[in-house]
Amino acid sequence: MGWFTGWSKKKKIIVGAVAFVVSGGIIFAIFYEFALKPVPIKTAQDGDSPQGVVDNAKIDGFDGSVIISSSFRLSDATNITYYLSISGVEYPVDATPPIDLRFADVYNTTSNTFTKTRLLTTESATFVVADVQSLTFPHRLPSAYNPDIHNGGIFTDANKLTLGNVGFAGPVPQPIPSPTPSTTLSVLPSVASSRTPSHQPSLTTQPSTSPSTSSAPSPSSPGPSLEPSAPRPSAKPSAKPTVRPTFVPTALPTSPPTPSPSDPKTPEVTDIVSLSSQLSGSGYNIGGTITLEIAQRFINGAIVSTPSLTFQNIESPSAPDAILYLSKDTGRDVNGAITIWIEGTNGRRFAKNGNFVQDLEDDINLEEYRNGSFVVWCRRFSVYLGGGNIVANF
Repeated sequence: MGWFTGWSKKKKIIVGAVAFVVSGGIIFAIFYEFALKPVPIKTAQDGDSPQGVVDNAKIDGFDGSVIISSSFRLSDATNITYYLSISGVEYPVDATPPIDLRFADVYNTTSNTFTKTRLLTTESATFVVADVQSLTFPHRLPSAYNPDIHNGGIFTDANKLTLGNVGFAGPVPQPIPSPTPSTTLSVLPSVASSRTPSHQPSLTTQPSTSPSTSSAPSPSSPGPSLEPSAPRPSAKPSAKPTVRPTFVPTALPTSPPTPSPSDPKTPEVTDIVSLSSQLSGSGYNIGGTITLEIAQRFINGAIVSTPSLTFQNIESPSAPDAILYLSKDTGRDVNGAITIWIEGTNGRRFAKNGNFVQDLEDDINLEEYRNGSFVVWCRRFSVYLGGGNIVANF
């Protein structure tokens, strides 16, 4: 039977036990390496977030659009940088280069108290972006730029002649009435914007709510007028109305209906700005905040809506196969949930600490996830590691 035929029974038992322990250790080491060993956790590098569109508007006076985007420092979300892009532009052929874009503080410019219009002039410019024709976009704007203040701009040529203008908050400035450039433009008034600069603001220009700048079109008018109507001075008010009502009610008014349980009130529909969740662990060290929003990216000359995740102060679990899921439910079931693959980690697992931003590959309707949760799940052993319920932000 070979070289160990002369061994005693005791020796055979000892050798067999040692062989069993060694082979078991080898098997365990292999199993630990590929099944139990925690995935190395990476730390996100500090930097700037992807740029999101803050504002965009068409140029009045020649073809083109102006896009303002922003990014923030991952380690400090209040440290915001703004960028300028000009797309699809065709500058006037008779303009003398270089062409400059002069941003102005629209709300602090000269105002006409009767017509309520504001005069935007080259002298009112707060700062100038020089020679926009030769810039590479997106172009970083100076720190003086503030989207809540600089809501208007003028394009001028080397002779300081006005070529066109652009406005973001409130109504877009009135079109230039004649081909001959002038140095003064009339800008319609607007209510001061209450936005907070962020990397994901609304793209559409909000209309002014001031009654002095909007009026109902006359039935005889073929279309809306481009000029704001000046308010007429009213006569001394009297106690009696000067005009009798045109329409007479056919029945006496009745008291308003009393609400009843069978006639519930329709809830007010409000758009969700973002979804956020505070993570915690179930026996594992998990923490941080995740915010999901629909960001606007300026890509290849077009503005694209993209679901985006912002991770702040993330602590990932020391687990072998931790995966992050976005679920419509608040339970621990990940069936039907969206898998969020983390960029730059081993197997794209949830194994990154710190602050980082990444866009989702799936289309998201925020309303569908307002009562959902983020779930951290050990996929290999089907174990719940942690997560957090979602809160809707309006």
